[in-house]
Amino acid sequence: HDPVEGGAADFAFHQAIVEAGHSEALTTLYGAIGELLRRSHVQRREVTVSEPGIVDYLVEAHREVFLSIVDRDADAADRKLRDHFAIGDEFRRRSLISAFVRRPQT
Repeated sequence: HDPVEGGAADFAFHQAIVEAGHSEALTTLYGAIGELLRRSHVQRREVTVSEPGIVDYLVEAHREVFLSIVDRDADAADRKLRDHFAIGDEFRRRSLISAFVRRPQT
């Protein structure tokens, strides 16, 4: 559950989706902001790594997006990716709240 390894794998998965779309503009944009995105993936993992169920959720969410792409179901892939982002945001929100609550009072 190493945040650096997980973040790198997450970035690579999303980069592969971008490249599979064969959009030169999107690939160029993703490349231009790649380092920022890599850091963002690692930072999100650092925040959520202790959240129960996060690893299983991430594996399943990515699998569902991948299978939708393999099935060439753009609507399902888009829906699953949007759900993935929304649920990921919820995991981050809960992790941040938990960290704040556990923080020693001064």
